[in-house]
Amino acid sequence: MNCPEHGIGVEHIPWSAGKRPVTIAMMGFLARWARRLSWRETARVFQVSWEAVYRSVDWYVQWGLAHRILEAVEAIGVDEIHWGKGLRADNFLTVIYQIDRHCRRLLWVGPRRTQASLRRGLAASDRRSSRGEVCLQ
Repeated sequence: MNCPEHGIGVEHIPWSAGKRPVTIAMMGFLARWARRLSWRETARVFQVSWEAVYRSVDWYVQWGLAHRILEAVEAIGVDEIHWGKGLRADNFLTVIYQIDRHCRRLLWVGPRRTQASLRRGLAASDRRSSRGEVCLQ
């Protein structure tokens, strides 16, 4: 809005995130359904684009990573997972996860199964900002 007395004003819209065409509630709705159905099927059923489903899932994953707390992690597990065809190094992932009795969750996934990848994952999982938030890549 452009007020002659106060100039241009910007209002906060609590149900939206930035310039996204989908509301936060709709992103949550689509992301939850995308856990049960394929992203293509979710898009078809709810008459949105595949990209809207993708962006909804991505937004919620990024939000979750930014808000998770890792200070209570007592035990971790490290594994390598093969995906795709062939045994090339690019077809493996390094996975770090929490294996505490009270909580089991994925902490980090990185490309390849190398010592360098494991070191990056351990460093990323251990980094904290000055406010105690986790900074993951």
